[in-house]
Amino acid sequence: VDAQGNGLNGRKLKIISNAHANRVIFSQGKTAQGIEFVMGNLKDQVITANARKKVILCAGGVSDPIILQRSGIG
Repeated sequence: VDAQGNGLNGRKLKIISNAHANRVIFSQGKTAQGIEFVMGNLKDQVITANARKKVILCAGGVSDPIILQRSGIG
């Protein structure tokens, strides 16, 4: 990953720091297709990021269950 959070050597990975996830967006087939989040300095603007293959959620042992509950997973 370079200094801007982009993947190297043609990888499509994007790492965004200072972002807070609201919920995971699911398709009709119950597969994760994206995530809604807010940036730390723009709390009133919700941003949606769509994924082509995988959504990786890594928010810790306390925040992961909260985000999944907001997403509709009990």
